[in-house]
Parts: sequence; structure tokens; C-alpha cells
Amino acid sequence: MKKKRVFLKPGKDNKEERINFVKFWVNYIKSHSDKEWSSQQNMLIDSQI
Repeated sequence: MKKKRVFLKPGKDNKEERINFVKFWVNYIKSHSDKEWSSQQNMLIDSQI
């Protein structure tokens, strides 16, 4: 099954961009399994160590 790509909507200023990112992230969390997004977060956090 091919996944639909969703892009982050650009904002007209910094505040709007942050709000758009939060909305994007909430949608991502709701549309992906806990296991999938938590493993991606784990990779990100581990790469910072």
C-alpha cells in the first residue's frame, strides 16, 4: 500500500510556522501507530547522544 505524503504548510511568520508544525505533528501522531512514531523519535533522540 502506498502512503500519502503530507507536507508541512508554510506560515507567513514564525508564530504561524510553529502553529502549523504543531498541527502537522498532532495529525502525524493520530494517523500513525504508537510503535511507528515512537521508534522514529527514538532514532532522533539516540542520534543526539
